[in-house]
Amino acid sequence: MSESVPDATHGAIAAATSATAQALTSAPPHASAPAPTTTPATGTGTGTGTGTGDTTTSAPADAQEELRCQIARSLDVIGEKWSLLIIREAFRGRTRFTEFRTALGAPSDILTQRLGKLVDAGVLEKRAYREAGSRERSSYHLTEKGRGLSLVLGALVQWGDAYAPYTGGAASLVVDAADGSALSLQFVDPEGHPVADDRVAFTPGPAARERW
Repeated sequence: MSESVPDATHGAIAAATSATAQALTSAPPHASAPAPTTTPATGTGTGTGTGTGDTTTSAPADAQEELRCQIARSLDVIGEKWSLLIIREAFRGRTRFTEFRTALGAPSDILTQRLGKLVDAGVLEKRAYREAGSRERSSYHLTEKGRGLSLVLGALVQWGDAYAPYTGGAASLVVDAADGSALSLQFVDPEGHPVADDRVAFTPGPAARERW
């Protein structure tokens, strides 16, 4: 037999429920947390933003260091495989796109990109020519800056002969163009005396960021 709830209890429960509902409907909504604010960065790097609120990204320290390094700057121009091989072929007397493509077997799009980059860097210069019945085309010729790379190619030839030789012999010989006598590369001191490889060191220059 269930126990009956007194009328007074029913009244108390109803009053509490009504007060709770009234409090919920009349209370102001909770204030939302303030939205986080962001301040656009105004870094000192070389990057630039593309719109409102974009941040400017500073160049990494190692990238800035590369601009100081002669080796890194040189590799930025000639460090790609096809670029050095194009220069090699230019020293062999090739000047036309089809000659480079036939000699190297490089894809046409890559060859076009590499030739353009070498022209932009001042290593090669374009000269217009036109064959009978054909449209005007460009040939590519070494500039003074490009001819200066003979030292680089000569060093690679000499290193390859000494440390990565081919059993069939040398594919290229470095010679005096006037009389065909063999030439070699070597470090010399200010008086012109040869310096052995084990005495050669690379030390920090005035633009170096660190000492080693």
